Amino acid sequence: MVERFTLAKSFWLRRDRGFSVKAMWNLMMAAYLFKSDRDLFYYSNLLVTKKNSSLVRYASKTSCWVTGLKLCLAIEELRNRGMLSMGICRYCFDKVEASDLGFADKHANCTFPLHK
Repeated sequence: MVERFTLAKSFWLRRDRGFSVKAMWNLMMAAYLFKSDRDLFYYSNLLVTKKNSSLVRYASKTSCWVTGLKLCLAIEELRNRGMLSMGICRYCFDKVEASDLGFADKHANCTFPLHK
């Protein structure tokens, strides 16, 4: 199904720093569902820097509640570690349950260039 929306993805996920927190959350969720690594990293980083915004209310309204809460936890982990220039790496995020690593840690097989 995701492949059908590939052409529209670039329009829907266009980058603009003027978005509200709710819009950033929705765009981050769309980036995750589209499997768009760079857009997920970008929008999650914007949310990491919004330290005074609780994301639980957005996560609880997500159609896939578990994924929403996991993304929320990943952002909170980046905030708590002071990694304000980082965003969520989709590969490492998807592998976190099978490893002993946290959401902010880099998986051994990760090749995403922005994840340091």
